Amino acid sequence: MRGRARNEAQEQAGTTGWGRSAVVTRAAMTSAAVASALAMSALPIAAESGVVFDNVGVELDYLRAPAANFPQLVELLEGSLEGQGLAFATIPEQLPGRVRGVPGVAVFDYDGDGDLDIYATQGPGRAGSLFANQLAETGRVWFHDLAVEAGVGAEDMDAWGVCYGDLDNDGDEDLILTGNGEPNRLYVNNGAGAFDFMPDSGIGGGNSHSTGCGVGDVDGDGLLDVSVVNNWDQKDFAPCFRANLVDEVEHNHLFRNLGGNRFEDISETSGIRTLEGNKDADGNALDIAGITWGHAMADVDLDGDIDILYADDQCEILPVKQGGPLDRGYVHVMLNDGTGHFVDQPMAEVPESSSTWMSIAFGDYNCDGNLDMFLSSFGDYAFNNIGVPNAVGDHSSRWVLGRGDGTFEEVGLNPELTATPFGWGNAALDYDNDGDQDVVFIGGLDQLLVNQSDNPGTLLANQGCTATFTAEIEAIPTNYSRHNVQGLAAGDLDQNGFTDFVTVSNLRLPDELPLQLGQPAGGPLDATAAFYPAFAPTDDSLAFWRWLGVEYGQGELTVELNRGDNGNRWIAVNTIGTVGLIAGARSNRDGIGAVARVTPHGGKTVMRPVHVGNYTSAHARQGNFGLGAARFATVEMVWQGKTRNKLYGVRHGETIDFPEIPCSYDGDFGTGQYLQCLRRSFRDLRRAGVVERHLQGRLLWSALVARLEYRFGG
Repeated sequence: MRGRARNEAQEQAGTTGWGRSAVVTRAAMTSAAVASALAMSALPIAAESGVVFDNVGVELDYLRAPAANFPQLVELLEGSLEGQGLAFATIPEQLPGRVRGVPGVAVFDYDGDGDLDIYATQGPGRAGSLFANQLAETGRVWFHDLAVEAGVGAEDMDAWGVCYGDLDNDGDEDLILTGNGEPNRLYVNNGAGAFDFMPDSGIGGGNSHSTGCGVGDVDGDGLLDVSVVNNWDQKDFAPCFRANLVDEVEHNHLFRNLGGNRFEDISETSGIRTLEGNKDADGNALDIAGITWGHAMADVDLDGDIDILYADDQCEILPVKQGGPLDRGYVHVMLNDGTGHFVDQPMAEVPESSSTWMSIAFGDYNCDGNLDMFLSSFGDYAFNNIGVPNAVGDHSSRWVLGRGDGTFEEVGLNPELTATPFGWGNAALDYDNDGDQDVVFIGGLDQLLVNQSDNPGTLLANQGCTATFTAEIEAIPTNYSRHNVQGLAAGDLDQNGFTDFVTVSNLRLPDELPLQLGQPAGGPLDATAAFYPAFAPTDDSLAFWRWLGVEYGQGELTVELNRGDNGNRWIAVNTIGTVGLIAGARSNRDGIGAVARVTPHGGKTVMRPVHVGNYTSAHARQGNFGLGAARFATVEMVWQGKTRNKLYGVRHGETIDFPEIPCSYDGDFGTGQYLQCLRRSFRDLRRAGVVERHLQGRLLWSALVARLEYRFGG
């Protein structure tokens, strides 16, 4: 077995998961844990593509502070060592949830120097980190934490999620932090390397328990609006086990940008809180909020406006398909009518749609021109480790293929993949620049009695843009099994044209701690599907449990740089919306909401929506596109509102700052009107100075060629 998979570890560990029907005593559990230590060290073996990620040489001073309810957990753990221990039946109502917080990470250029920086959220009493990339200044990737100096330390906040966007269209990125039981915060970039806190912005959301945020222009007015997703007060895990969630789980929020960094709450009037999919066993609709972890804002039906998708968690309630009381774990596709009003179109027709969804990654995985999704979920190993019945496939992370109208088709896992591990953060990226989009996802969970550690870092490689994925086990040598990874954000940090990614965890399992292998699911990832039993039963009845006494370390921030040494070519695209700069323009300054289509010479067209926000975290806006062996590519931008621009002859290694030109090559223009529109737009572009002159000439020539092709089929 290559890389991290170890036959000898599997032989030692066996299948000692708690999902087995045999009763496991505390003594047997403990001895099995000691005997089944997994040798999880990384080996420097190249992946089949020749591309490997590397975290050597980039060190970040970050340790995640625990949440405010951490002392409550410590008291319960120590109390479990006395008397009978904790009663199994009441553990969900005794143990507090997410006690080490839910850290998020964003990759973005906060200071406008052309390289990507990193922000990571923190728990109360410790400043968040704004790691300024020094690539532009020194020529190498290293980071300097400037959060406190820049005014975004937020030391007094239990911050979970983070997202960013140019909310005031002034040319720099503003920052949003979501709060756990406290108001969200807006920090406005002042353009001088620092931020101003806006406590009265209107995006606070009260004292909701908010996971993540995202930005998108839902009403088409050229201003970015803000979406925030919520869950419940993590004083205990009870909402995960109860069918009635009306009074416990919190509805999500949507805030409309009024300009001047002021927002209004349109959550009730926008339709986002009307969830059509949630039903009981009799098929009756339920007026309940979903447990939303991840979400995304993008034009999923490609009709020119921004839709919202919520990844809701079925949690511990069995769905109707398994004989349970209700379905609540849908991916809710909230389709926009163009005015900022949404109608839920849940993915109920997908056979395995009711699941424990975590986050969403967009791409066109089969190159058919429709937007597809990869959905992280609980995986095929975790439930078995705590004795909950779980058929392989019920909770797999999976991809679904878009039909172009906002509906999606379930395609199932490849036969050779069979099963997937637990996943929180994810990203769609062409990791080897071969011209199609791959997927990376990682995640761990402190799951009451066990710590779920079955995902050492999973990269699924797309095979020739067919949406057939295989696991590249050696592509991520770093072993994340001991990192309880929460947030993941992707972007090209070293500007070598290959996409890197950053992870942040809320705890770390000590290296000397023995991990166990759970029940196998029959796939190639079985050999690393580990877990750690934090508790053991006090007797054969399994009625009472005691803590095993192992203290976890604090979570860390890790940068994985893509070596990108396989010889494949690439281009990068930055979008520039020109509302307020060019007459007739509609797109916000970041160009969020646009869709980029890139066609390498002789290759297939791939598509990437420009969006910001997922589970706790936010990827870079810049799109990196692999060309394989091609030297040139054509870039088409479809802006919000469906204006279409093209740029031909983009050369390998180019980074293009593509501006919105409000003269769509497929528009209904009379004689001479298209040329007049172009002349006016390029005059305004020159005055604004947002794009260099040589590129403007190429854009003008491309606009004329695109119009001729459209009219005459060139």
